[in-house]
Amino acid sequence: MDLAKDVYLAVLTIDVYGVSDCDLPLMVRILRQAFGGVEHVRFKIGSLVVEGNQGLGQLKSWREECRGFFQRRKIDGGGGARRWPGMSARRRTMSVEDLERDMDCDREFFDQVDCAWA
Repeated sequence: MDLAKDVYLAVLTIDVYGVSDCDLPLMVRILRQAFGGVEHVRFKIGSLVVEGNQGLGQLKSWREECRGFFQRRKIDGGGGARRWPGMSARRRTMSVEDLERDMDCDREFFDQVDCAWA
């Protein structure tokens, strides 16, 4: 992770096949934060490449993004590990209140508000 922070990308192209539209902002935020800088984001959908900065920018906190991701999985009925990429089996069984309590342990991070596309 530390080495990736030294990398500055002119263009980050993300293959979004199978990713729900409502999960894209969180995915972009995670990837943007992994690198030292990303000038431009675009998406690959099959063989089509589209620009990613068009009208999708909303100011949200990490808390809002994570809560939304978590709640969408709960509403979908779980669906096993495939529907919960990057989350442990323990997290999948937790309630929204448990998630909020865990995020409260790092308020400085989770309450940061910015735009995924900026």
